[in-house]
Order: sequence, then structure tokens, then C-alpha cells
Amino acid sequence: FEERLAAQRKEREMATTDLGFKKPLSKEERIQKKKQRLAAI
Repeated sequence: FEERLAAQRKEREMATTDLGFKKPLSKEERIQKKKQRLAAI
């Protein structure tokens, strides 16, 4: 289960980095990311 969670996190990070190249991450997006991580746990 932990491995699957890590894989999902990697996929999410890769997707966010792809968007990051187009536009820098805003503070709001970072807060949402933290909330998603807390929700995942």
C-alpha cells in the first residue's frame, strides 16, 4: 500500500512539475498539495 501511495505521489509530482515549467507554482497550489498529502495519510 505504501509503495502504491509513493507511486501516486511521484506521478502527481511529475504532473505538477510539467505544469510548473509552463507557470511557477503559486502559494495556493503548494497549500493544496500539502492538504492532499495530509488527506492521503
